[in-house]
Amino acid sequence: MAGDTSLGLKLLLEPGDYACTINLPDDDGSTREVAGEVELVGGNRPPRGNLFGYLPHEVLTGVATFPQRSSYPVLRGRLRNNQELVLLDVSVTTLFPEQSSFSARAALVGFPQSDFADSFSKIRLQTIHLDRVIDYAPLAETKLPQPKPGEALEWWVRERTSRYHEWAGASGAKLSVGFDARARTADPYELYVRYAPVGEIHLPTGLPFASIVSSWLEPLTGLMTVIAGEAASLTYVELTPSSGHEQERRLQLFGSGITQMPYASKPWNGRDVRPAIRIGPESEDLLALVESWRRQVASRSPLFETYTSLAGVSGDHPRHRFLLLLQAIEGHYGHVHVDKIAEDRARFVEARTRHLTLIDESSLPPDTKRFIKKHLRSRLDPQLREALTWAIGLVPEIAESKLASASLVAEMQGRDGFDGTWPDALRLLRNDLSHGTRGYGPFALRELVTTLELVVRAHVLLALRVDPDGLQGMFAVLNDY
Repeated sequence: MAGDTSLGLKLLLEPGDYACTINLPDDDGSTREVAGEVELVGGNRPPRGNLFGYLPHEVLTGVATFPQRSSYPVLRGRLRNNQELVLLDVSVTTLFPEQSSFSARAALVGFPQSDFADSFSKIRLQTIHLDRVIDYAPLAETKLPQPKPGEALEWWVRERTSRYHEWAGASGAKLSVGFDARARTADPYELYVRYAPVGEIHLPTGLPFASIVSSWLEPLTGLMTVIAGEAASLTYVELTPSSGHEQERRLQLFGSGITQMPYASKPWNGRDVRPAIRIGPESEDLLALVESWRRQVASRSPLFETYTSLAGVSGDHPRHRFLLLLQAIEGHYGHVHVDKIAEDRARFVEARTRHLTLIDESSLPPDTKRFIKKHLRSRLDPQLREALTWAIGLVPEIAESKLASASLVAEMQGRDGFDGTWPDALRLLRNDLSHGTRGYGPFALRELVTTLELVVRAHVLLALRVDPDGLQGMFAVLNDY
C-alpha cells in the first residue's frame, strides 16, 4: 500500500526535465553530439524530448523534405548533472535541419561504463500493494512504554529474524521480497524507523531489456494486480547491467507505467486491500507464480489475453465489464477443455452427416429439406451455460449464491426461452447487451460484475496452480453485499 514517498526507496534521479546531449550516428559512421532536453517523468508518459543542432537527413535530387523520421535501438547521451542517459527503441523526428524531437520506449539513467550493452542481470523494483501481499511484516514484536514514577520511558521493538525471503528456480534465477529500512535514531528530538517493500531478481545470465519487460516486469505487475484486485503499478525499477561492479552500474529505469514514487509502508487500516493470496515463506512461491504466468501467456491463454491486460482498470462501465468477464470465462473454458470440445464436435459432425443423409432419402418436400440443411448448424460450439457452470463450481459456494439472487436474474423471469436458472439469465443478458436489443441499469449490472470479477480473478490464480483452499478468503468480501 502506498505510503510516505519521502521515506521510500531512494531515487537515483528525481523525475523532471533535464538538459542533455545525445550522441547520434553520422553519415560517415562516426557520432555527432547534439544538445537537447529530455523529459523523464512518472506515470504513463514515455521519455521524450527535443534536440537542437544539425542532424543528418536525407536529400533527394538536391531537395530535402521534412519531417523525416529515423529509428535507433539505442542512443547514448549525458545529462547536465553528468549522469549518463541511455535511450532504448528511439524514434527521432527531424522537423527542420537543426530542430528535432524524439520519443523512446524507455530511458536508463546512472553511471554505466563505456562497454554498456543491452544485457541485464539484476532487477530491483517496487510495486504498489507489495507490502500487503507479503505474508509477514518487518516488525515481529513491539512493547508499549509503561510510565513509572521517577523512571524514563523506554521504547522497544524487535525485527523478525530476516526481513527478506528468497526463492530459487531450476533455471538459476532467484527472486526475493522483503523490506528495506530507513531509520532516524541520532536526533534527540525525533525517532522513527520506516520500512519500504522491495523485490529483487538475480538472473544467471543477462537478458536484453525487451525480455526483462516481458519475462519479469509485466508478469509481476499483472500478478500483483490480480492478487490485490486493484492496479499495482511499478513505483520504481532499477537495472544492473551484466558486466561491471554492481554499485557502479545501477541504472534507474524511466518508462510508461513506472510512477517514480517509491513509498514506505503505511500503518494497517480497515480500508487496505484484501489480497486474494499471500506470498512468502508460509504461503505462495512468487517465483513459481511468475514462471506459470509466462507459460500461460506463451500458450496464448484467452483468460490472460482477455482479462489480465484490463485487470485493475478503474472507472470501467459495468456494461463493458460484464461482457469482458463473460468473454474471459467462456474463452478460458474453451482453452482448458480444448480436447473435449474437439471430440464433441467430431461426434456432432458424424451425427449431422447421418441425419442429413436420412433426410435426403426421406419423402419430405424439397423445400423442407432445403430449409433443414440451411438452418441446421454445421459446427457444435460450447454454450455459455457450460462455461459458467464449470467456472462457478471451482470457487466457494457464496459466489453462486450471489449470482442466483441478483436482481437482474429475477428480472429474467417470464422471458421467452428462459429456463429459470442463473446461467441462462446471464446468457440472455449477454445477448441483449451484445446485440443492443435491450439495456440494463449500471447499478444492477455492478451487482453481477462484483461477483464475476472475483470468479475470474480466482481462475487466473487457479491457472497458475494456486491451492484452491487458499482462495476462500478473497470471496469473504461478498458478505458485505
